[in-house]
Amino acid sequence: MFNFRSLIVFFLCISIINVLADVTKEDAKLIVINDIIDDCIDDVNAFMDSTIVTTSSYVLTSYKSITNPYNQSWLFFIDDHPTAFWEHPCRYIFLNVSDSSYQILSDTVPVYEYRVNLEEVSIGVNFPNYNYSTTPPNLQRTRNPDPHKWAVFLSGHTQLSTWNGMSQLYCALTTEEGDRSYNFSDSTIIVLSWDAGVDENHNQYSSFYGPDDEGTNHIDGACDKASIDSTFNYLEDTLGPEDMLFVYITDHGGVDNCGNHFIQVYDEDVGIERYYDSRLADAMDSLNCAQTIIVMQPCHSGGFIPELQKENRIIITATDSDTLAYGDHPDSPLHPAHYFPEFSYFWNTSIARKHADSYQAPWEVNEDVGDHIFFYPQYQLSDFDPDVPQQHEDLNPNIGNLDGVTQMKESFQYAKAMDAFVEDFYIFEDDGRNEYPQMYYGIPFEEDICSLNGLSGEIENTQSVFGNFQFGGDIEIQRGVTLTFETGSHLFLNNDSKIIVNSNANLILQDSVIVKGKCNDNSIIVNGSIEIGDYVVFTSVDDNEWGGISINSSDSLVINKLTVEDCEFSIDDSETLNLNDPVFTVVSIFLCKPHFCFI
Repeated sequence: MFNFRSLIVFFLCISIINVLADVTKEDAKLIVINDIIDDCIDDVNAFMDSTIVTTSSYVLTSYKSITNPYNQSWLFFIDDHPTAFWEHPCRYIFLNVSDSSYQILSDTVPVYEYRVNLEEVSIGVNFPNYNYSTTPPNLQRTRNPDPHKWAVFLSGHTQLSTWNGMSQLYCALTTEEGDRSYNFSDSTIIVLSWDAGVDENHNQYSSFYGPDDEGTNHIDGACDKASIDSTFNYLEDTLGPEDMLFVYITDHGGVDNCGNHFIQVYDEDVGIERYYDSRLADAMDSLNCAQTIIVMQPCHSGGFIPELQKENRIIITATDSDTLAYGDHPDSPLHPAHYFPEFSYFWNTSIARKHADSYQAPWEVNEDVGDHIFFYPQYQLSDFDPDVPQQHEDLNPNIGNLDGVTQMKESFQYAKAMDAFVEDFYIFEDDGRNEYPQMYYGIPFEEDICSLNGLSGEIENTQSVFGNFQFGGDIEIQRGVTLTFETGSHLFLNNDSKIIVNSNANLILQDSVIVKGKCNDNSIIVNGSIEIGDYVVFTSVDDNEWGGISINSSDSLVINKLTVEDCEFSIDDSETLNLNDPVFTVVSIFLCKPHFCFI
């Protein structure tokens, strides 16, 4: 006898199974929105994979996968800090297709290209479409490009704020504005950015406005491991002790489970890879140049300092080794750093001496630094000029010196003070978004005399220094002070720079010191005293005669194995002068009063 009751039970079970299995995409979205992110929906961005995940693991990037706990899942990705650079806290939600149960995994690694590869679910923090001005820049390109100024820009990801920061700084380095001119040129700036425009999803980032062009490609290659290594290999063969190097890194960064720090870089095969601090340190270790300045925007960038720190090197980072770095200000359209990396926007502004016009025209300039009007009542500190001494509790020490040059400590203090995410000067509600800018100052001089124009300023402390040094302005040794350049140091007088030894001051050039100049305005002027060791060389960088050395007052001098080439050698007042086995080549010699002995 046919059992209708059994048949009804059978079909009822099938119906229940079908109902339980029918967690649709839209149902899954509602569960996530209403049950998981409802209380923070305005502060987070949620995405999902458009297809059901059936594999046991879900690949985020080439170096990270997460485990799928169910046979079939809807996968959601929650960006908990949309204004922060990666890597930063995020969540993954696996929602069981069969019964709508779910598991939440906390992580710091996003899905590769999630804005392209995933579907939007809820966007609490919105970012604009890429839409920059089509008006050609009206900027004055530097009229005296300097072959001894080199820069490397690294950006291993695509993001509007990153692109804006690079454009703002690139134009500041290659243009003239008022008294500001750094004399970098297109030929001495190497820009590695993402895939260099190969991916059509991001080809808008393959170029940016330079000083006087419209959309010209200033990007030299992809920001991948091989290109970074080959760039520094090239610089190892190209740079000499006369050359200064500036490195700007605006990127995502992180720290792995072993505590090693990295930046993210492009990879043609797997999309994204990690470039570690130790590898960058190795790549830069053999560079033989004058001072090196490194500015880093990524999250955890302070973790690079222990690996990169070295004599005659400055390292500035947006935050420390443990915390995130922020940018964009999508909720703050009147903030000057709107859609820029926060810390490096203000650092770049101090260098440019001008604020950027807007995120849609970052290459153009607007208000002078110090003159920007902020529309935030939370700001207790208005915009200021970093070269002017300030009176503010967050500016310790007050290092503005009114010398017309923006030195690195001045730039750092300005960026730190104006950074809205720095804890001491936080203008938003206390939501845990804090940056802790760091600075390693390896320039051996006790004074803050280093800028992107080279070394310049007053020497007020007796000291002994060693290294390769590029001078961009006058160095003045004050009364009662002795400055010693140790054996093997290399001095390059660039621009119109001079070393001036005031009366009752002393300059010591120890054995095998090399002094180079390139124009008649370059010289060493001794109004105090000087000591010159054995095998010291005065020569030119380009075979043109330069100002050389003028000794207007000194004690008796005994100089052995001196070489003087392509410059003046003038002694106006010295008790006695003994030159033992000197070499003079294409040189103007002026000997006025000294008791002279030539052997």
